[in-house]
Amino acid sequence: EMSSKYKKDRAKGLESDSETQSETVEVPEPTKKKKRKKTKTSTPKNPYEYHRELTDEEKRGVDAMRERLKGTEWESSGEDVGQLLRFLRARDYDANKSHPMLVEALEFFKQYKPEKITAEDCGDEIKTGKYLVLGNDKAGRPVLAYRSGRHTPGRVPLEQSIKSAHFMMHEALRRMGPGVEKINLVFDREGFIRKCFDPPFLKELANTFEKLYPERVEKIFVREVNWLFWIMYKIAKPFLPTATASKIVLLGSDTRKDLLNYVEENQLWVRYGGTWKMPESYKSIFGISEGDEDGSTPVEQYKPPGGGSSSSKVDEADDDPQEEVVC
Repeated sequence: EMSSKYKKDRAKGLESDSETQSETVEVPEPTKKKKRKKTKTSTPKNPYEYHRELTDEEKRGVDAMRERLKGTEWESSGEDVGQLLRFLRARDYDANKSHPMLVEALEFFKQYKPEKITAEDCGDEIKTGKYLVLGNDKAGRPVLAYRSGRHTPGRVPLEQSIKSAHFMMHEALRRMGPGVEKINLVFDREGFIRKCFDPPFLKELANTFEKLYPERVEKIFVREVNWLFWIMYKIAKPFLPTATASKIVLLGSDTRKDLLNYVEENQLWVRYGGTWKMPESYKSIFGISEGDEDGSTPVEQYKPPGGGSSSSKVDEADDDPQEEVVC
């Protein structure tokens, strides 16, 4: 009986095990732990971010300009602290005067896009060699040159001449390193004669720099100063704004010696007594020959290929004091 009962119990146990094994057992998936997002503690952006600490007066001026730009299409321009400061300095930190000046410049840049002007856009006017982009001064500021002896009034429309000035300026701006905002200008009178005198062009050139590129000039070096220019400048100097007068440097007969106070020899153009040579790409753009660079060729009015205006090597400007002062 026990054997029979044992057999029955064992049979039931096996049947139960079989049923258990046939059942599908669902194993719950392990719960994934949610990753906590790390909150970055970012430092608030400095609203006066610049290459140096701003003075209280500058901060007030920047705030005043931003307030006037707020809600206009030029609001984003308020982020460019350097630009705001340049226009503020041009008007003695008076935002009421600086603001319309800045807006006028921004409208001009939006419409004409002078930063996109190419050498080809300037035609052969850029090849006259009267506009040059040279080396840098000791602080890394680009040195530009305007050679009045290469200018021929009326040869091309006024707008074409000014377009070349824009090209030269933006070429210099592209070369500026961090913290550099200004350029130096060599006003080179070598080869200047009466035929080069062009008041409308000079006035428009001055207005262009003043209105669109304010506070971009560090120094203006006047080269080839004769006795009449020197006397008239000394008379006019007391009437010039202090800031303007401090920028003008009359170079003596030794151009090299005077310019080496501001420019290292390896950045001073060969024609001015240094060792810096213009890159071939610049020579091609500005129409500079080997003789023009090394000084063996005299500066004369530009002669277009195939003929053009002739020029005298005698400086006739001394005959007319008014012409001399303006140029």
